[in-house]
Amino acid sequence: MELTLPLLHVVLLLLASHSLANADGVNTTTYIVFMDAARMPAVHRTPALWHAAHLQSLSIDPERHLLYSYSAAAHGFAASLLPDHLPLLRSSPEVLQIVPEAVFELHTTRSPEFLGLLSPAYQPAIQSLEAATHDVVIGVLDTGA
Repeated sequence: MELTLPLLHVVLLLLASHSLANADGVNTTTYIVFMDAARMPAVHRTPALWHAAHLQSLSIDPERHLLYSYSAAAHGFAASLLPDHLPLLRSSPEVLQIVPEAVFELHTTRSPEFLGLLSPAYQPAIQSLEAATHDVVIGVLDTGA
């Protein structure tokens, strides 16, 4: 399944945004870097190894900056980056998009009630809550907890 960039933004819904001080005391910002999976060289056995190697090829130390690799719902990685890292990544043909992490507050843990699906108006259309919740993906949530 090919995901479009607007759909990939759904993956970012609940990622926490923050600035971090790295080991040198320099402030970094966390970004999600979306990669073109079709450009992954066969020499890399996993996307995580490719992400680390890609950062290394741009003289960005993956041990200090790479936070997490994504390969299921999206292809890319989270990294705490310095401002001078951004132009290096943007100039790379393997990089599709770089998005700063965003803070979103969790509104509910009870989606059917939050979406109003338990009101009488929806009961004729939805025969049962059990039937309405099968084979449905509402979102990918990473609360960082």
